[in-house]
Amino acid sequence: MVKKTPAYKNKLRALELERSGGITNKKKSQKNKD
Repeated sequence: MVKKTPAYKNKLRALELERSGGITNKKKSQKNKD
């Protein structure tokens, strides 16, 4: 299984944030990722 490293936790958190309120802006976020 994948080790739960800080980076892994950050990825999970980002995914949860996108699910909760970033789905509409997901495409825009991908295009305008600074």
